[in-house]
Formats: sequence, structure tokens, C-alpha cells
Amino acid sequence: MAPALFMATWWSALFLAALSVAFMVLLVIRRIILERRDAADKIRVTELQSLIFNCLDDPNAIDAIAATLDLRDSRLIGPLLRGLIDSVSGDTRKILINLLQQFGVIKEDIERLRTGTPDQRLQAAMTLAFFDTEEVIAALDGALNDSNIEVRIAAANVLLKIDQPVEVGRILEWFRHHRGGFPRSLRNLFCTLARRDTGAFLPHLDTAPAHALTALIYALGHTQDFNILPKLMRFGVNHASTDVRAESMRALGLIGHPTAIPAISHGLVDNAWEVRAQAAIAAGRIRLPRLISALAELLEDSEWWVRFRAAEAIGKMGDEGAQ
Repeated sequence: MAPALFMATWWSALFLAALSVAFMVLLVIRRIILERRDAADKIRVTELQSLIFNCLDDPNAIDAIAATLDLRDSRLIGPLLRGLIDSVSGDTRKILINLLQQFGVIKEDIERLRTGTPDQRLQAAMTLAFFDTEEVIAALDGALNDSNIEVRIAAANVLLKIDQPVEVGRILEWFRHHRGGFPRSLRNLFCTLARRDTGAFLPHLDTAPAHALTALIYALGHTQDFNILPKLMRFGVNHASTDVRAESMRALGLIGHPTAIPAISHGLVDNAWEVRAQAAIAAGRIRLPRLISALAELLEDSEWWVRFRAAEAIGKMGDEGAQ
């Protein structure tokens, strides 16, 4: 029994050793292949750069040059063209955009937008901003459901850039399924949507969850549209969420209309220090001397940030504040 067990152990160890050596050999071979491919790619990239500059010198040669390229060339030439487009303008930029299409980069980017890594999908969405074909629009529309929030935002921004509609309700759906924080770029997207059509936001204000509503209010505050003051004043006074009340105070300050005095006055005595601080900022930004006494009381607030903002607001009231 013991000799048999010994032999089984010995052969198992020998097999594992051989397997390890074979695996290492495969890794070395793979590395050699990748290094050779990278070296060949670098040589081909240099050649493709020359072809691009030839096209810039003679746009009539584009079709003939495009006919000589294969799939590997499309993969290599895409990054070259994308890098150049952002550094040129005028006719040169138009030629480069034409090259993207003629060299098959657009089809590749549409495919990358669907199946690439998050970084590849993001880059593909940004490149497609130069085109408004039905195929591109359909690909970008599909990317609004991407698993990566940055890709979704990029796709929405590109659709807006090429004058395609993006529904606010569809963007709000992201808040219902996303877990974790949202990037600042999402707020910027809402700002773009609000500047295009403030009215599209209004049907969603009473139904959006609190974390989505703060983003909507942030965008509306940057429109400086007086028509939304009643909604913002109501949210700033009555909403259950501290974040919504604080964001409403911030928006009222940005819009800067003195009719917001009742809501801002209420915000100065809110139970949440975040709301009191934003209300003090709003009072100072709009310069509301009627609120100086309320601001003076905040100089004794338990939170130093509220005290600081109250003092800052009083300082903006001019001679009345100095008294």
C-alpha cells in the first residue's frame, strides 16, 4: 500500500511540474507574439500617419487609399484620427472626419460602443459626435441603457450635440436602478437639458425621488427662469429631504429674484444646518437687507459654517449690513 501511494504521489508531482513548465512556455510564447505584434503595429502606425497626411495634402486620394486598408488598419488608424481631430479646425477637420467614415472607423466605433470595454465604449461615443446617420443615432440611443453611467452620459451629450432629443424621464430612470453616487457630469447633463427646455422638467418635479430631484433643481437654478420660483420656494420650505431643501435655497440664490424672501427667511431658521447655510448664501447673493436681523441671529449658530455664511451675507449688504 505504501509503495503504491508513494508512486502515485511521485507521478502527480511530476505531472504538476511538467504542467507548470508547459504553462510557463506558453506564457513566454504569448509574450513574444504580443511583442512582435506591437512592434509591427508601431511600424504600421508610422506608415498610416504618412497616409493621413497624404490625404490632407490631396483629398482626392482618399478613396484610393481607403481601398488599400484592411481591418487591422482600421483598428490602428482610429486613435490617430481621433487624436488629430481635436487639434485642428476648418477644412482640415472636415477632411479628418471624412477619413473616419471612409476608413471604416465609424462602423468599428459603433461595434465598440456595443461590445467594448467601458473606456472603449466611452471613446467610441465621443467619436460618433461627428456623425448623425440613422445607424449612429440608433447606437447612441442604445448606449443610454449602458451598464456604465459615464457611457450613458456621454451618449446623451452626443445625441444632444447632433440635435437629437433626449427625454428627461429616461434619464431619471437611471436614478431608479443605479446604486452609489453620481458623477458631476450627470448634473451638467441636466443643465444642458434644462437650457434647452425648462418645461420638460416640470412634470417630473413632484414625482422624482429626492436624490434625482436635487439634480433637477440644480439644473433649474442655473437657468435663472423666474417661472419656476413658486416650485422652488415650496420645495425649500416643505420638502422632507434636507438635500432638496438645501438645493432649493441654492437655486433661489442663483435665480436671484427678491420674491423668494419668504422662502429664504424660512430657510434661515430651518432645523438642518445645511439649509440654513444655503439660505444665508442666497440672502447675501440676492442682497436682501430685510433679512439682516435673521442673519445676525445666525452669527450665534452652533455650526461654524452657518456662522461664516451669515457673516459673509451681512458683509454683502453694504452700509446697512455694516450697521
